[in-house]
Amino acid sequence: MLDSIKSERDVEVKVITPIFKDVLGYSDAEMNWAVPVQMNFGREVRTKEADLVIKRGKDVLVVVEAKKPTEAIGGAAAQTDSYAFALGAPFSFITNGREYVLRAYYHGNKRVDVLRGAIDKITKSSFKKLISLIGSAEIGGTIGEASPDAVAPDVEKIKDYRRFFKALHGVIRDGEKLDPAAAFDELSKMLLLSAADEALSAQNKRHKKLTDDDIQGWSSTSLEMAKKHLNLHFSTVVRQAFPLLAEEASEINISPSTAQEILKRLKPFSLKSEDMDLKGRAFEEFLPSQLRGKGLGQYFTPRPIVDFMCELADISIKDTVLDFACGSGGFLIKAYEKMRSEVDILPAGTLRRMGTSRDDLIEDIKSRQIFGIDAEPRAARTARMNMLLWGDGKCVVRGNALAATDSSGEKYAIQDYDPKVEESGCTLILANPPFGARENDSEILKNYEFGSKIKSKKSQKTEVLFVEKALQLLRPEGRLLIVLPTGLLSADSYADLRAHIVQRAWVRAVVNLPTHTFVQSGVPTVNTVVLFLQKYSEEVASTVSANFDGKNFTDFQALLSKQPDLDYEIFMADSEDVGFEPSGRSTRTPNEMTDLDAIIEDFRVGGVDDVADLDIFDFAERLYGVKSARRRDQVVRGSKSGNKASFSVRASALADRMDPSYYLFARKLNEIRGDMEPIGIRIAPRTTRFMPKVEKDLDREYSLLSVSSDGQVTVRETIKGEDVTTPQKSIVKGDVVYNPMRANIGSIGIMKDAFANPLASPDYHVLKVDGIDAEYLIALLRTPFYKFYIDVITTGSIRDRLYPKNLQEMLIPKSTVASRKKLKELQSEVLAEESKYATAVSALYQNLNASVRGLVNAEKV
Repeated sequence: MLDSIKSERDVEVKVITPIFKDVLGYSDAEMNWAVPVQMNFGREVRTKEADLVIKRGKDVLVVVEAKKPTEAIGGAAAQTDSYAFALGAPFSFITNGREYVLRAYYHGNKRVDVLRGAIDKITKSSFKKLISLIGSAEIGGTIGEASPDAVAPDVEKIKDYRRFFKALHGVIRDGEKLDPAAAFDELSKMLLLSAADEALSAQNKRHKKLTDDDIQGWSSTSLEMAKKHLNLHFSTVVRQAFPLLAEEASEINISPSTAQEILKRLKPFSLKSEDMDLKGRAFEEFLPSQLRGKGLGQYFTPRPIVDFMCELADISIKDTVLDFACGSGGFLIKAYEKMRSEVDILPAGTLRRMGTSRDDLIEDIKSRQIFGIDAEPRAARTARMNMLLWGDGKCVVRGNALAATDSSGEKYAIQDYDPKVEESGCTLILANPPFGARENDSEILKNYEFGSKIKSKKSQKTEVLFVEKALQLLRPEGRLLIVLPTGLLSADSYADLRAHIVQRAWVRAVVNLPTHTFVQSGVPTVNTVVLFLQKYSEEVASTVSANFDGKNFTDFQALLSKQPDLDYEIFMADSEDVGFEPSGRSTRTPNEMTDLDAIIEDFRVGGVDDVADLDIFDFAERLYGVKSARRRDQVVRGSKSGNKASFSVRASALADRMDPSYYLFARKLNEIRGDMEPIGIRIAPRTTRFMPKVEKDLDREYSLLSVSSDGQVTVRETIKGEDVTTPQKSIVKGDVVYNPMRANIGSIGIMKDAFANPLASPDYHVLKVDGIDAEYLIALLRTPFYKFYIDVITTGSIRDRLYPKNLQEMLIPKSTVASRKKLKELQSEVLAEESKYATAVSALYQNLNASVRGLVNAEKV
């Protein structure tokens, strides 16, 4: 019978009805179909319909959501949650006819996946646990059980522990004169030693812990003796207590006196006693506060981004979580924290009906459901120590996650998904892999389509391979949330990667992050997105692969037009306020919403459309308007709210790009394009290169030009022909010249002056202008609207570039001579005011300097 299920209606009639009526025992009167539910969509209130609501009298018991067999049940969770909260339901049941999930709802908007399972035969024996939880006779008892109260973390204790770790770090840093990163390495070893001693003492009360007195005794013989015994004890206890960590336990490189002081301070401290979660939270907060930027900074994903991605993922206690570029372990810790909190709120009776206990669930999560990999030794060591303070450091291994084995040659715990191997793969990957690195190992490359599997390659960008690897690792309907450079979703050179993605997964969400997001992690400003993919179910994967070879994106659109039941909505959003400025300073109090918080709400409720009423010119002005001349009056990037935009795009409407800004801008541009026309061939690139070769040219001096962000073309340096080592671009008066990576901030101008033998860097673009007023064009391109336009149409892998063909395709107003003249006059006024201001400031400084001279001379008299 299940083979005949083709539609949502089939799921309602052939699956949901027999389960709730024949298996769970509800009467027809209790089963209410197509129940209206009022929902808030931003400022708008709409009425939607819950497929089925199980009611007993006035009490709502279960909200039921039916999905087509071609849809993922996970994709319906957010909408179903909204129905459940609106109706006050304690449970929801979601099914696509193949699988089901039972979700429970508790105080504080907590939601927990209580049961997940496949649907084979619809008999009472197949749904014993489901019956015990929400069967007609049992549900009253289940609902009647009180959930344990959630205990808020003790903020003061966390502060105390954080200060404790900071003090230990300070002892090593100051005593050994080490930089913060090196001092942290030594602190990690001492904490690992203490944890190993504690673990062995718990197993054997006769185990002798290392103490500060031991160090003092050895030191009285000789310092060398003390160091030798310290490291012998360290290697021995770590090997016995944490054999998987022994490989990374290099020698402790601090003086005996410093080690003695650390052990003295650690004496009352226990890694395994009460407050373990508080200690873990304190250690995690201590890490970025001490080690930003250089050293360990590169291994940190800012906590607001970690929280956002974990909320978007809707982590469940049923998940098996992997971060294959785990850095310091932020995603792993947040995943554990969320899963642990879900276990903590489950009523004791519910746990009993699930056939488990609270302790067993927590132990499974720590030992079998959370895994991390990192290739960098320091990062892996940091993540292990971080996780150890939360209860288990064995889940993190060192190695190249793109390989099949770790650095010690052991197979990773999580292997590629294989339908023939039970428990293979994972259900959720959270990652922020490093950008710009390349994989050169031929043995690794041969295992990837974007390596050498199809066509031999010497190297490939690791972020491309990580996306492919993730889709290999995930089980059907598994989720990937990954930070990527925006160029992977927009540049023509990565069209094959995007085709590869849509052949294998639903694109659930794409969220733009502001360019300052990772500055505090030591990464320069770069355009990034959070990409949320969900691997197709086996049924959908089979259908898509049979009709689409993953090569040409237009073939995917053709497939969706032929089979509209495969089409789906993609949530997109653009953020600006992520909770902190580039300096790291928080922009919001703990109870204030950031753009990321608002985006989470939009994603969960679905159907939000901020673009319909968006004024694109105001939006561009907020993002690209001129900064105040006074630094204290400047609006710091990331500090201003109100720039969040959420909307959705149909998969069938994708234009071989997935970056949200493109669709936001394109939608608004479509509203005004009737009054616009392309620049076209009125501008054309100059491709002539010049390299001094003859003697007269070698002796001549050349002006190497540059363009500042105010659009002024100036001489960067004057150089002799004999010192020009690479061909430069020829440029003549009246040409437009621009920096392709900075055009969006105004580095585009006209060469007005007759410079001596002018040349432009080969990295610059030089345009011959014919048929359009160059000054008018530049005046347009330097406005906020066109800066935004340039940002949208520029593409690249890491750094976006504006190519001449992009400019030729750009639309400009169908203007009159008078309007063009007016725009140029306004631009001239801006330049004049800027010049006047600069002159006035210069005069003031001269007066100040003269006053100082007068004061000094007066003192001499």
